[in-house]
Amino acid sequence: MFWAPVVAALDGDPEGPRALQRIFEYLGEAAGERSTDLELLAATITEHTPAARDVTMNSLEKLLEKGRKQGVVIGRAQANRETLLKQLRAKFGGLTGEDAAKIAHADAATLEEYLERILTADSVAAVLGG
Repeated sequence: MFWAPVVAALDGDPEGPRALQRIFEYLGEAAGERSTDLELLAATITEHTPAARDVTMNSLEKLLEKGRKQGVVIGRAQANRETLLKQLRAKFGGLTGEDAAKIAHADAATLEEYLERILTADSVAAVLGG
């Protein structure tokens, strides 16, 4: 297996865990939808290089936890976006395409600001700061 000697070399290096984590990150993201199944790769590596099990699994666990945290942030922003749209429509009626686009492209912090502003705003423009 191609990765076995690489992982074995990293196993004894103090920077090995971080290097392996970077490799996993690259393999998980580089191909987009065709990205590598990292759990399968980790299982294959540990099968061929049992001594590298700990560094491989630790790197994989860190990467998966990072992905979970990113997913939570993205999910929360999407939920806030949907809540804001519902509240704006309920309070002010329809939205313009420009208003909907502004909400669609807002980051998480901006969405939080909009959700606070809607409580006292008298128009969509007052909520969106426009």
